[in-house]
Amino acid sequence: MTEGSFPLHKAVFGDDAPALKSALRQPGVNIEQVDVHTLTPLLLAAKLGHCGCVELLLHHGASVDAKSDDGWSVLDEAVSYGNRDVIKLIVNAMHEQAEVELQSLKPKLKTALDQVPDFSLNFSWEFASWIPFLSRVLPSDTCHLHKQGSRLRVDSTLQGFRELHWVRSKLTFYIDCTDLSRVTVVDHERRLLQELQPRITQKYVEESTSSHLASAISSSHISTQPIELKRARSGWLWRSDREEEIAGHTCPVYDVMGITLIQRRRMEHLSEEDVKRLTSIRGKLNSSVTEEDFDDRESVDGDGESDDGDECDGPRIRFRPSLPPPPLSATWHSYSTSSSTGTPAGVGRQPRLSEERKDFKPVVALCHEFPVARELILDILEIIAPYKHFSKLRTLVSRLPPGFPLRLELPLYPTISGKVATQDFKLAEQSSDFFQIPRYPQGRVLGYDGS
Repeated sequence: MTEGSFPLHKAVFGDDAPALKSALRQPGVNIEQVDVHTLTPLLLAAKLGHCGCVELLLHHGASVDAKSDDGWSVLDEAVSYGNRDVIKLIVNAMHEQAEVELQSLKPKLKTALDQVPDFSLNFSWEFASWIPFLSRVLPSDTCHLHKQGSRLRVDSTLQGFRELHWVRSKLTFYIDCTDLSRVTVVDHERRLLQELQPRITQKYVEESTSSHLASAISSSHISTQPIELKRARSGWLWRSDREEEIAGHTCPVYDVMGITLIQRRRMEHLSEEDVKRLTSIRGKLNSSVTEEDFDDRESVDGDGESDDGDECDGPRIRFRPSLPPPPLSATWHSYSTSSSTGTPAGVGRQPRLSEERKDFKPVVALCHEFPVARELILDILEIIAPYKHFSKLRTLVSRLPPGFPLRLELPLYPTISGKVATQDFKLAEQSSDFFQIPRYPQGRVLGYDGS
């Protein structure tokens, strides 16, 4: 293709907002077009730190979910460049676009719920370790999911993290799948309720920006090689196929072979001191640690105090200023005609890249006669997750053979494993009173106000 094949990219490269605005008005313009380096206009604008172009492209609906063939997102490139204003624009847009995506789940979720009877499902999840201190600070919970018509109720106990301890309370999420914009969370012990509104506070955006600037940029995905299931065996002298009785179902147990997690990390925006500390933190996850050793997150900032003295979910993030901009030594001609793979030198901050490959052997117990589709449960969990914690779990589960995974155990580090297990399942009519929201006063439910 010629240089003129990418009018949006050319305007972005030159930080020419009037030319970009004009190009966006042209009929048939493709705002998600990728150039010879597999960058969309928004990815290029974030990589170059061109704030006006980022704002204009977001205003016209450019997707923040775009990724280059190298696997880096719009936010990743913005953090690498280090312009706070650009990062804040993208953090806001990520939230807004996630809300639109969530609303798009509504018809699919309502249809799926209409196809199954009312039910209750109890399941537990945990991150576990054989190291005593890690075992104490890693999260775990038992959740109770109830369905009546298009209404859902999810009971949980995990509320937040404070002073190396997980804060627990009796929490309930009330979800009406005909209106996903209104999810109510109730703290029964403090007798407070809160509507989870599609908005985030300025404080959250500022702290999130500083947190990104103080953390490594990471990209991870599960390899696309075929997954192979091998029946797990039990016994010493006379070995037999392993089965487990879970929630009233006899389930064959499988070792899942062929799972490789590829994790890539970039640190070009961090100081040498930052890099040393982050490397030390990751090393502690792969070896024995004590409480004295493990006093940091995988962010290099945080003093453990909230701004107003109230309870907080974790360390307050210290303010991180914008980074000095890297020089732009490439020209539009050299950029647009380059045949090299990846982004050429002189465009953005040059990556300081490392890559790890981890082969996992998850253990899964599959039920082939479970009355609820596994995708339905993952959709429900995604609604109540503040962020997309379940995306990698969804990727793994969707690639398993047919059947509902009643138990899944996944090694994450040499010292940490994740476990999800179904405790009980019943098909039963649910009382309408059970789905009535208590008349508690509005208040802050720790960990769920986005601030």
